[in-house]
Amino acid sequence: AVVPGFSRYADDAAIPALRALLVALAGHGVEVSVLALRHPPGPASYDLAGLPVWTLGGGTRAGPGRLVLLAQAIDAAVKLGQGADVIVGFWADEPGFVAVHAAARLGIRSHVALMGGELADLAAIGYGGAGQAFGPACVDVALRRATRVSVGSRWLRDHGSRPGHGLGAAAAAVVASAAVLPLGLDVAAFAAAAAPWPRSARGSIDLSPLDWSMHDGAIRIGSLGNLLTVKNHASLLRAVARLRHAGANVVLELAGDGPEASSLRALAVVLGVGHALVLCGAIPHALVPSWLATLDLHVLPSHWESQGMASLEAAAVGVAVAGTHVGALADFDAACFRVAAGDDGALLQALAAVVERVRLAPDALAVAGAAARDEVRQRYDLGAVAAGWQRALYESGHHARRQPCRRRRHRARDGGPGS
Repeated sequence: AVVPGFSRYADDAAIPALRALLVALAGHGVEVSVLALRHPPGPASYDLAGLPVWTLGGGTRAGPGRLVLLAQAIDAAVKLGQGADVIVGFWADEPGFVAVHAAARLGIRSHVALMGGELADLAAIGYGGAGQAFGPACVDVALRRATRVSVGSRWLRDHGSRPGHGLGAAAAAVVASAAVLPLGLDVAAFAAAAAPWPRSARGSIDLSPLDWSMHDGAIRIGSLGNLLTVKNHASLLRAVARLRHAGANVVLELAGDGPEASSLRALAVVLGVGHALVLCGAIPHALVPSWLATLDLHVLPSHWESQGMASLEAAAVGVAVAGTHVGALADFDAACFRVAAGDDGALLQALAAVVERVRLAPDALAVAGAAARDEVRQRYDLGAVAAGWQRALYESGHHARRQPCRRRRHRARDGGPGS
């Protein structure tokens, strides 16, 4: 598996859902090795949760340095892939580019998974791989040359295959026929980790602690994710402000860190709701289930999501979910609402309708949360998701072999791919 980054130690939450998938595949009898291109820093080899991992430590290399990194990565993947049936690139830009070239040199098959913003071109907010130098060419090559391509949601397949994403016609056709293979989560384990979180403990992580005595009975709306422009938290904050000024007892909590933190705090003050916004900062991954369980409604207001694990994690602990019509949420039947991305008016109306539902039926969000938990268990539980990936890898690899993906055990003792 070629990935942009991977956990260096057990508590390192680098792409936790991907790590969980690879560990689950290993538990299904798939022999997996991991090649991480940029994170963690510095070349290294180690085992994590039974997975052998090699890192190139590419960091933020760009320009000519990026080309050197890709060449090194292809060589490393070729060495690591000796004896494998298939090389998987998780993300279609650099990992996908490396996977298809290494697989071609080895004479084996490749699988490229679209996992993020590779096809996005949101120039107005400066987001998306399609607007980056060399990004579209990288993705186009990976998609055209891959034996098989998958996406994290039906929305990404349908939206990403439309014109205007920097892809040629052939690559766009590949996306249109891609298999839907999402990431999953261990719903039972995630829910079990949601230990009670007393409100008195919130001040230990809050950047702007909320005086909860002022908000007894408030509807707690939250959103989990890095504070980036693409996540569109400002729209959610504006909607909450309008609702509060109309008399609704709602508060907003944002869990995550990023460059938008200071502007969101300033916007809350301008809107007159600084007392009703909690910026929790980056919550340790082990505490995420407990934080989510304190919410009444999780809203993901993003402009773009390939899948959107935050919504699925909220649903796993029985919290009602809603947001924009992107990623997995676009066809999540139990969602309280889905509105067009960037439509502030529709978001406000939808939230106002939720507040009215709660006024008429105080348990409405609890009922919606139970339905969301049932749906995420049926569609995204890690065991079933890993089984789907196993079948796909078998089809991507050599059908005559019983194992869909093999690797030589303990290759790190032989010096690793970079030696």
